[in-house]
Amino acid sequence: MDYRLLNSKGIFVRGIDRKNYRKLKALAAERGTSVYVLIDDAIRKYLATASSESSGDMPLSEEAVNNMVFRKVRSDPSVNGRWIGIAGGRVVKVSDRFEEVVESMRQAYRVEGFKHGIVAKAGAPPDLREWLAGSLQSV
Repeated sequence: MDYRLLNSKGIFVRGIDRKNYRKLKALAAERGTSVYVLIDDAIRKYLATASSESSGDMPLSEEAVNNMVFRKVRSDPSVNGRWIGIAGGRVVKVSDRFEEVVESMRQAYRVEGFKHGIVAKAGAPPDLREWLAGSLQSV
């Protein structure tokens, strides 16, 4: 018996995708457990990962490092209104032309093989694009 049931209150979560819920329910049945146990375990693992990332115990992901660099650089007045390319935790290119930044990102990808990058216009409304495994995708 799972003793977490004895002290728990019902929690209702809205907005969960029905297909994902059905997959989770099937997985729970395969493992001989219930959906709430899988959700509780997932929440516990997520919180453990998030707290160790923020405390510095665990190395940050490439995406997290790139986002930190972007947040720092975008407030620099010298890049305001210009395109910025960031990958590998560094600024790859700053230019007035989007195409130049994209070409520099492609060259850096071929040399360094990074898995994540950011191309964004500093100081403009969010027009963030992420570079994922060599292709530029809008998000």
